[in-house]
Amino acid sequence: MKFSQVLVRENSKAVEAAWFNDVRASGLAIENTLGAGYVEEKEAELLNNQAAPADLSSYLNFDTTSVRAAFIDFFAYRNSTVSGERVGGGRLIAIFRPISLTWEISPPIGLWGDDLGVSFSMSGSKVQYASDPMDPAGYGGKIRFKATTFGLFT
Repeated sequence: MKFSQVLVRENSKAVEAAWFNDVRASGLAIENTLGAGYVEEKEAELLNNQAAPADLSSYLNFDTTSVRAAFIDFFAYRNSTVSGERVGGGRLIAIFRPISLTWEISPPIGLWGDDLGVSFSMSGSKVQYASDPMDPAGYGGKIRFKATTFGLFT
């Protein structure tokens, strides 16, 4: 069932259980497509000259009891009034190794745009980043990301 097929509720009519069941079924279909631990589109700040890896966001912290891999799509923008702008995006793939209980993350795949001067790593189940220095005059850096995930094998 598609959401477009769910009937529009009118205040004068009672809502039948079947309607709620249809909405639930549609929601479950979306969750199954996105994965057990999907992350909807979010935004985070990219600090300048972040030499030591830092957590990218509390949202990119995967639960190993339900997630075994994640595809993380991102788009980033860094700008300095002196150094200029860097714009780009790509995909990261994070995998969990259940025997060694460790996460690994790929370098950006399908990277397009500028060299962002940003690298990614994992610390436990959290995605982290580091960034190179740009001139601090007027610096600003943002990243938008979303993730689809894969659950446990049955």
